Order: sequence, then C-alpha cells, then structure tokens
Amino acid sequence: MGIHNIQKPQKGISLTPTTTSKLSIVIPTYNRANFLEHLLESHMPMLEKHQVKVFISDNGSTDETCKIIERLKEKHPSLYYHQNKENLGADLNIETALKMPETDYIWLLGDTYNFCEDVLIYVLKSLDSNYDHILLNVGNEVKTVTSQIYTDQNKLLDDLFWLMTCLSVHIYSRKIINNANFKRYRGCHFLQTGILLEYIDQNKFNICWSLEHSVDRKPEIKGVKKTTWNDRFFEIWIESRVNFALSLPPTYKLSSKIKGARSVSAEYKALSLKQILAFRANSTLNFRTATKYKHALRLCCSRPNLLILLLCSILPSIFFSPIRYLYRLRARQTIKTQ
Repeated sequence: MGIHNIQKPQKGISLTPTTTSKLSIVIPTYNRANFLEHLLESHMPMLEKHQVKVFISDNGSTDETCKIIERLKEKHPSLYYHQNKENLGADLNIETALKMPETDYIWLLGDTYNFCEDVLIYVLKSLDSNYDHILLNVGNEVKTVTSQIYTDQNKLLDDLFWLMTCLSVHIYSRKIINNANFKRYRGCHFLQTGILLEYIDQNKFNICWSLEHSVDRKPEIKGVKKTTWNDRFFEIWIESRVNFALSLPPTYKLSSKIKGARSVSAEYKALSLKQILAFRANSTLNFRTATKYKHALRLCCSRPNLLILLLCSILPSIFFSPIRYLYRLRARQTIKTQ
C-alpha cells in the first residue's frame, strides 16, 4: 500500500486562525484500529473546519486499520494514508510520518491521544510567530514550569526533558524536519526528541512552550485497553532513556543530562517508591531485571529507593499488591487532610 492522494499545499489560501495550510498532523500507528478510528472520527470534522490535513503512517498493521482508513477517506478527502510493507520499528515509522507532509509545521500525534479545539486554535495562532518548535503539555501533568519562549538549550533540557520524550507534544517546523539527523536516532526509542535536541544544539532557536494547552491520553476505547510497553519499561524507559540522555551533544551540560536521565515522570524526579511497588506487584520488576539494568537504575533511583528496589526484586510479587493498595490509600488520606 503506497501513499494515497498526496498533494502539495494549495497556494493563495488566506491564512487566519481558523483556515490554514501551514499545519499538518501526522499519526504513526500500528495495530490500534479501534483507537485510530475513534481519534479520526472525533477529530476530522474539527480539523477539516480549520483546513488541517492528516497523514497516517501505518507500520504494517495486521488488524482492520487499512479497511477503516479506506472507509474514512471516502468521507474525509484531507486524510492521507501510507502503509509500510512490514513493521519497521517505532522510530522509522515516526520518521516516515514526519516526512509525509509538505506543510510549514508538522504536529506529531500518537493514535491514543486527543485534544480540544481550543488547543488547535492556539497552535494555529502560534504559527504566525514563526517559532522553530512548539511544545504542548500532556494530560496537564507538567504543573510548575511556566509558559515561556526558550532560547537556551540547557534550560530547556533542565525544565522539560521528560515532556519532550512524549510523542504528542511536538509541533515541528519544516526546517527542523529538513535538517534532522534521523539516522543517528533510529533505534534509540526517542527519535522524536533527539532530532529536536540536536537541531537546537547546532542552531539558534526559539521554542514556544505552553503550560496551559495540553493533549490528553485515551487509554481505553469501547472496553479495549491501550497496549503499552510496560513490560519493557526498564529496557526502554530506564536503560534506553539514560543512554539517550547521556549521548546528547557535548555542549549540553552533564548536570542537565543527568537531571534528564533521572526524571522518569512529570511527578517524580527519580523512580519513586510508589512506582517500585507497582512494578513489583505486576512482576515487571524482578531480580533479573534489577541486575540487568543496575547501572542505569543507579542514575534513576535515590540510594534509599535503589536499596528498596533490590530488596523488592527478590521478594515474592504476591506480597506487593496489598502494600501498593495501602500506599495509595494513605496517599489519598494525606491529600484529603491538606
């Protein structure tokens, strides 16, 4: 299956906050037909209203994705579709998606996310400022970093490294995509972040960050839960992310790289006790995992939590479900008394 009906942006369109040919949305997907169908059916009318084209890069799905897209294309002419002959891996599929449009700006969107029209209008208005990049919040999880324009790469890394590893927060300018060193970041699991951080290392830049405008996750559709890589958490989110952070160009401060490597979520600066208990309760954490990723875990855990993690990894996982429940109950009670 090749790319269907890809056209160059129309010339002469009057650009306003509600009509634009500057922005396209690209969605890399694999075997999430239900989620993709929900995303497109709920967003295409709004996107067509604002003349935003949508490009799907299907990483060789074996479910109903192709049939669903072919049906939706009959109703939505601004929807474009490409299917890889085989699964190329997530990074190469993201690269394929980012190269599909010809617009000035490209919004990279995961197939299990959604956003409201206010967020879209904000993005469209922001394009007139010719930012090199726009960063949105995700699930309103970043709470303490105020909206601002970044021109310092280390401050950006200090403040928002965790956010930048998320897929759907990025709106890239055409010049970043045209100059991206995709090859360097293939297979690292964070290509979407690497191409941005390498570009701003080599060029003057202005990146717009908005605390108030957020994309949201959709973990379940019609009783179908999103498939995740939680079983590969320690491989990807600990080992690969630490390697990625430390491999950034030498002009990034070591302190900023280490801070980024430690920030495993918006809420926690390092792997928390709550997370350790949860991963042991569902058997993602075990002694083999703790041993295999021990060097990266030293960066991602405080010393007390690292000792707790090692202890938890050798205890039977059945002990940890009630402990996690009691921990959550205590946390809720603490919040109520505040």
